[in-house]
Amino acid sequence: MTTLFRPGPFDDAEARAFYDRFVASGPARLAWFSAQLAAAGVGARPAVEDLDGAVAFAAARLTAPGEADPPPWWSEEFARLGWTPYGACLADGVVHLTAELYRREVGATWRYLRDDPRHVDHQRPVMSLTTLTPPWRAVSVLVQISRGREPVTAWSRGVELSLANTRAQLGAGGAGPQRTPSRPEPDIELAITPSPVPGWTWQLWLDEGAEFALGREAFDSLIDRFTALAGVQQVVQEDREIFLLLAPGVEPEDLLRGCRAVIDGVLPGG
Repeated sequence: MTTLFRPGPFDDAEARAFYDRFVASGPARLAWFSAQLAAAGVGARPAVEDLDGAVAFAAARLTAPGEADPPPWWSEEFARLGWTPYGACLADGVVHLTAELYRREVGATWRYLRDDPRHVDHQRPVMSLTTLTPPWRAVSVLVQISRGREPVTAWSRGVELSLANTRAQLGAGGAGPQRTPSRPEPDIELAITPSPVPGWTWQLWLDEGAEFALGREAFDSLIDRFTALAGVQQVVQEDREIFLLLAPGVEPEDLLRGCRAVIDGVLPGG
């Protein structure tokens, strides 16, 4: 069973067993991926500077044939995208390369999240420093890169922002060398549409860079902040960038202004 790309909640014993398999597989899968990169003359260091090359290598081979045992999160959903088990292993390599980068830069390790059933990553592997975006989100970014919807640099830039936000939380004593993002904080796009899910009034969409730009803790606080808006009775996070709001009688323009104010209020430097 995979818990990464399916909606929960899950049987906790099964979810924990998946977590254990996923984390235990990391060292061997990273070593395999590093060997693949080295054989192709691509930088294989767990460093932000080498991420673009690793991502480009994986993104170009997601549908390539090759012998490989698929990663623990493999499902027929990826086969329908045209991915092969070999291609999925390359994507998994990016995941574990990112986890190792986080470990070296700021001392973060994997942990099993079981704190809040409302949290979108409940019962999934996350980092011990909550400001860091989970490395396995690289798989979703690779899907977008392979479709031409994101540049190859999307993942490294997001990781760089995530590290910068984490160091800001840790303060000057944080582990690892200090580094600032290579691009300014992006504007975060929002959209409000009628909810396609019965029982909810509105659907709020945030662009996929929101978590990177806000930092993990600020992003995780959005449910409570949106719920506190006038006229909003309840909020759930249906997906990482999609929220459902129960707000009968609230005009979409007013709701969008309120959500925009929330986002602007938690942006670093806002």
